[in-house]
Amino acid sequence: MNPKPYLKEKRAFILNKSKDELWAFFNEIYNPKKKKLIDSLPKVPGFRPHNPEGVRQRFITLIKEAKGSETSSKSQTAWERISHIWIAWIGSHSVLQECLENYDNSADFEKGNIIPPNTSLDIGCFTYLAEVNQLPHSLIQRFYEFGYFQPDSTIEFIIKNIEVKQGLDNVLKRVSALENNDEKLENQLSVFETLPNQVEKLSQVVNAINYQLDNMTVSTVDLDKFKQQVEELEKSVIDKVELLNQTVTDKFKQQVEELEKTLIDKVDMLSQKVADSPKKSALDNLKQQINKLEKEVTEQGELFFDELDQHHTTAPANENVGYTVQTGLYTSQLELTNTPKILSSKDDFINHLTCNLKAAAGLIKGSAEKLAKEILAGLAAGELIVFSGSLAFNIAQVCSQALAAKQQPTVIHIPIGLLNGQQFSDYLQTAIKKAKMSEHVCAIIIEGINRSALESYAVALRQMITQRLLGQTDLAPHIVFFGTLVEGVATLPVPIELCELGPIFNTDVLGWRSQLNTTAYEGGAIPTQDWQSWMTTDDNASSLKNELIDSPIFYPSQLWQLCVRQAYCYLVDIFDDSEESILNSLAFGWLIPRAVAATEEDWMEIKEWLLEHVFPEGIHETRIDKLLRRNLKNE
Repeated sequence: MNPKPYLKEKRAFILNKSKDELWAFFNEIYNPKKKKLIDSLPKVPGFRPHNPEGVRQRFITLIKEAKGSETSSKSQTAWERISHIWIAWIGSHSVLQECLENYDNSADFEKGNIIPPNTSLDIGCFTYLAEVNQLPHSLIQRFYEFGYFQPDSTIEFIIKNIEVKQGLDNVLKRVSALENNDEKLENQLSVFETLPNQVEKLSQVVNAINYQLDNMTVSTVDLDKFKQQVEELEKSVIDKVELLNQTVTDKFKQQVEELEKTLIDKVDMLSQKVADSPKKSALDNLKQQINKLEKEVTEQGELFFDELDQHHTTAPANENVGYTVQTGLYTSQLELTNTPKILSSKDDFINHLTCNLKAAAGLIKGSAEKLAKEILAGLAAGELIVFSGSLAFNIAQVCSQALAAKQQPTVIHIPIGLLNGQQFSDYLQTAIKKAKMSEHVCAIIIEGINRSALESYAVALRQMITQRLLGQTDLAPHIVFFGTLVEGVATLPVPIELCELGPIFNTDVLGWRSQLNTTAYEGGAIPTQDWQSWMTTDDNASSLKNELIDSPIFYPSQLWQLCVRQAYCYLVDIFDDSEESILNSLAFGWLIPRAVAATEEDWMEIKEWLLEHVFPEGIHETRIDKLLRRNLKNE
């Protein structure tokens, strides 16, 4: 395998590591190779070149020089030496070096043009290393961290999979050791069983002596004398054999009886301890964990190859330019930048999302707090949360990171004219498989829903949301769905069917700060057990006025009525204040978007109807006025 040049980002990543970590990596190099590298380190006044502390100071100086300007010759020279350190490190691990020598990536160097890192051949190298049993996970991880490779979720998955499998092997060995604790006892019994055989061999020796005596030709006197000696010897031997046999037998029986008694006592004691202590349950738990690990490894392997197939299908290599381009439907992952905050209550969720909508998105406090409550109501009801307007995707990104940042949220990008419902379903199932491996709520964003006709590609999504609203079996209970609408001449009008799956929040009519001094979002995570408890609420739908959702102005369907009633129940539970605030939220996210999608009638009539039925006292929010004005046809 031929090395490639390090890109700017990877150089910065390595140089930003601590001095101790870089020094430790340098010291892993085999001494003869390290001596040549030491000779090339920059000289430092006041230290002997090969003194241990001098070598360390020279190495630190090399790192400092490499951090200099990229255009300076000193910085370039320093980085070349660091690249040689990585190559020397590989040469210090013979198995790794042999594997890399056998791996061919010459296709990335054709015609003198080097294709940038993270090609399919680079990723394939880690798949190849994963098949070598002698290579520990930590060694492959270090090869990835200090090599020229850019951060890549596929490579990190392969390395994580190696770690899981190697950990599983270690656990299985420990369990096997627990089950074989009686080996020593079996060895003792086998020793006792050989004693009678040894006595039998001694008797055979005596018989052989008698046979030889019978065939000897000597004088009678001598023969009689010799026979007498033999008989005495024979009698002595027989007596000793019988005594030995009796002694061994008695001793053997005694030891066997003692051993059996000890064994029975130990078995009784062990049975009692198992009954009185959590050891048995601990062992059962260990086996359950092993089964779970095996299942996760299998699922991760399937997920990896699904993603790899999608990568090759939707991102073919461009032979002319040497990089990949995306065509048609594809997915991406939102990057995680910090450790998420665990949200264990609804109040934690609302406060955390409100702060993110204010600080990271730029909403004013009132708009941020109301929108956070409305989002929680829709998600708890199992609905699809859709954002429209010029900042739709920005809000969807902030929301997904604020509540589901334990695992990278998946974004499914809808292209123009998508007709392949099976392709969308496959991508959706892949994202769901990945989310099922987490013990926290995960998020999926469907970006650009209206670039293609919803009924032509989103059948699987519609069925899933419908099952949730009906209270049927949910195959992805801890996955929340966000969607965005895009604007432009190539987009389609918002379909009525989309309003049946959840609210549509228009970001352009929200209250925004005049000066946006936004900060980075703060990630959040919700444990699945807490999330399930949030989805239970009292049935307050009976207090919802039927004329609000039965009016002909909406041309209501049963699914849409169910969607609105479910949302109303959670709005009542979450807001816990006046009916006016709840109706404002219901009008903003559920009623007005439905009217906009379903009717071509005079919008003044719609406004009057809303003022009469939704806001009987004329009390409504500024965002309602803005939303109505944006959709008036005759003004």
